[in-house]
Amino acid sequence: MNYRSVLFVLIIATALQGSVANAAPKFRRPFGQSVTVLNFMDHDSSASCKTYDCRTGCATGVGKSYGDHGGTDFDLAVDSALYAGANGVFESRYDGCSNTGTLISTCGGGFGNNVRMKHPDIYSIYGHMKNGTPINVANGTIINCSQEIGRSASSGRSNWPHVHFELRTAPTSATTSIDPYSGTCSQSTSYWVSVTGTAPATTCASPPAETCNGVDDNQNTIIDDLESCWTPVYRFWDTSMASTARSRCYGTSSSPPSLCSGYALEFSGPAFYVYRNSGIPGTVELIAFDKNQDHILTRGDESGDIAALTQAGYTRRGTLGYIWSSTSTAPTGTFFKPSGANTSSVRNLRRFSKNPPGIHLFPNNPAETAPSGWSNEGVRGFVFSSRW
Repeated sequence: MNYRSVLFVLIIATALQGSVANAAPKFRRPFGQSVTVLNFMDHDSSASCKTYDCRTGCATGVGKSYGDHGGTDFDLAVDSALYAGANGVFESRYDGCSNTGTLISTCGGGFGNNVRMKHPDIYSIYGHMKNGTPINVANGTIINCSQEIGRSASSGRSNWPHVHFELRTAPTSATTSIDPYSGTCSQSTSYWVSVTGTAPATTCASPPAETCNGVDDNQNTIIDDLESCWTPVYRFWDTSMASTARSRCYGTSSSPPSLCSGYALEFSGPAFYVYRNSGIPGTVELIAFDKNQDHILTRGDESGDIAALTQAGYTRRGTLGYIWSSTSTAPTGTFFKPSGANTSSVRNLRRFSKNPPGIHLFPNNPAETAPSGWSNEGVRGFVFSSRW
């Protein structure tokens, strides 16, 4: 072989996560049984009470409200399944309260066993759950609408089995509660997908597909999901060669490119991700070249390398995508926002070469070492990878 590839050793730099930037979603009711509203949200800041439709008078358990009640109480038998009302991410949980609460209980902040979720521009709280049932996942885990998140009981400040459903614009501030019901005394916008009388539907909203536009289109609280802005790059290898000397080939689908026919997929998923769109400030094209069992990746601005490869008879297969072009500073800010940031990290790309006869290109991981005699030419850019 006359050329190898620039060896890109991928080193963890950091993990990034997108933030919320879109209108609040619509919610389904958080259970499947028929609807009986015990208490609506109170819209009267005085000692009196007022519901979303301006009915006055304080009374509990009869479809009215009581002073400073920030959510909606739905009558629900113990151990009924509770579901996420919309797509979002897990924010917090509280567990350990008795399944039988009292009206003076402060367990779980009064919510008893509960779960809080984060959605675009809003939070949802599900209170008075059964002990041991609040979903227990890592903070930031994506939860889909209708996914079970716990089961009902009467824990915390409660004297009757029910679920307390509350929306807030700030997660721990009771003064930011929002009524999901629209009305003269609440707001003109309903936060239910649809509602018949006082009965919200059990169907989930259908958010638009995610596009690469800096907005959380599909309302899962991640701006520009990985699939919308990013192209996966898969790594294939020639299994007919010794494992320490196998040629590697790169492509953007899980099937090898035609010039790498017969190669096997080295990993179960992508080796790394490159940005899909051109013209983003701070990025540069990543180009694939092939010749027999030599498979080379080079930057689009490496005109000398490109000319040498072309002269040597290599086939320019095309652009895989675009990488962060800085050789010293990892990307920050609005550029890198992949979905599931806990599984995707910024990695630097380190170039190695050997003379004679010239450059060798070979993206690699830190556990693999460059062959003897190759020179380390330093960082040549950055990509995202959860592989290493």
